[in-house]
Amino acid sequence: MMNWLIVGIVSIQAVAWIAVCSFLMIKGVSNLITNTNQSASPDPRAYKTGIILLSSAAVVFLLPPLVILAVKKLKKPSKPKFTAVPQNEDLPPSYEEAMQLQPTKSIIPNSC
Repeated sequence: MMNWLIVGIVSIQAVAWIAVCSFLMIKGVSNLITNTNQSASPDPRAYKTGIILLSSAAVVFLLPPLVILAVKKLKKPSKPKFTAVPQNEDLPPSYEEAMQLQPTKSIIPNSC
């Protein structure tokens, strides 16, 4: 249940992130196009706004994946920690000792 919830939240955030990046890029490009199409006197503020929108879209679009990749690259896989077997504890018996502890079995019954 929890995994599907996390996948849903991450999916919604990814769609919102892509939508914001697209909106910033479209607005920035439209500001630059409308500013260059004006034949009379182009507004320098529109040009600056377009550049700011495009640069912020590039930062928003490129920075999070680069941070995620850097964090994954810098994380070192942890080696499994093995505990040493204490030497002073009783070890299981050897084969010979186990065979000596077993009662001897005979084919001939004792009642004969």
